[in-house]
Amino acid sequence: HCSATMDDHTYAMDQSMEESGDMDDDPPILADETQWRAEENPMEFPEDPATISIQLDNYEPPKEKPMEVEEAPMADVLSPTVADFPPLSVLSGAVRMCYLCGAVTAHVHATPRNPKERAAFLARVISSKKSDLFSVKALGRNIATAYFCVHHLRTLDEIPQEKQIGTYPLAMMDKPKNIKKKSK
Repeated sequence: HCSATMDDHTYAMDQSMEESGDMDDDPPILADETQWRAEENPMEFPEDPATISIQLDNYEPPKEKPMEVEEAPMADVLSPTVADFPPLSVLSGAVRMCYLCGAVTAHVHATPRNPKERAAFLARVISSKKSDLFSVKALGRNIATAYFCVHHLRTLDEIPQEKQIGTYPLAMMDKPKNIKKKSK
């Protein structure tokens, strides 16, 4: 009896398929689907991207304004070690970031405010960063926001000042004349 019921089903399918094609069961189904897709989909696809793009156009203006604000502080981050942290000028309170190693700690010392001390300190910093001229140039632009951890301050203090100044080309700094006058 099972075989009879199967034959009845296949016979019913054959009659329904014969209306659109004279071939066996499978080919008419494929032929019908490909014809239907070829006719219908070209009409549907242009509409979907259009509606999607319209939605995007409505949402883009509010997204662009914050992006412009975010790009401005990133331009100030000139040292590669700062890339993973917020810009130095944004950091406030007791937590500061060491300019040389990028470590964020509460025990950080700022660049000396006294002109002579600052010049001597920067000269020692430059001499210790000979291999990283990119950081030295960034320091020249961001002296006011440069902070140094205790470890770097101690190592810098141990370096003989005059000896290091003589071995480093101070012309790499933005204002070499001022540094030479103040440090001597």
